[in-house]
Amino acid sequence: PDTSSRNLSNMFDIPFPSNIVVGQQLTNYMVTPDHVLIVPPKEPYFQTPETASYLRSRLPASPNPPTRIMYVTRGANVGRHVINDTDFQSALKKLIPSIEIIADPGHLSVYGQYELFRDARLIIAPHGAALTNLCFATANMTLIELSGDKHRGTYGTTTRLFGQLRQHKIIYCPNDHKLHLIVNITEVTGLIREYLSSNANTRDLLADV
Repeated sequence: PDTSSRNLSNMFDIPFPSNIVVGQQLTNYMVTPDHVLIVPPKEPYFQTPETASYLRSRLPASPNPPTRIMYVTRGANVGRHVINDTDFQSALKKLIPSIEIIADPGHLSVYGQYELFRDARLIIAPHGAALTNLCFATANMTLIELSGDKHRGTYGTTTRLFGQLRQHKIIYCPNDHKLHLIVNITEVTGLIREYLSSNANTRDLLADV
């Protein structure tokens, strides 16, 4: 689903009688929620850490500690993507040999997106709707978020409301006239290296160069 805030307004006018069961008919079974989260018509969308904690508690926990190291892209056909993304990805692979490139996770199922962020140890990503899935991340996950010097949107407030993400670095990059990001690869990879090397939980991820 598109988690962009501009589509949340579609939810506000849906009547929800309290005396009916909400369910989704699938091929072989019925899914019925035991709790319904109603998105309020203004920010913040997740009102309290308890709301996000409840959401995480309803989904299967990972049997293993989070280990995935990821760069999450935005699709080339959406706004605020990284213009020089191919070169940036190459630089990231040299800096962090274990990094995976996750191309626009919006094509995954809801559960697939949940697993992706639940199992993440480090995520580097441009600001965008995919980062709504941070509500599924663990407390020790590290986020490095790229934002534009004109747009300047970040998930800083949201991650505090999620109540569990403590390691969040924001790096501002120039925007072009369409608000796409232009990454100064030398400068940004230097900032990423500096941040990861200063953190005992992430310095082992860096290449020995």
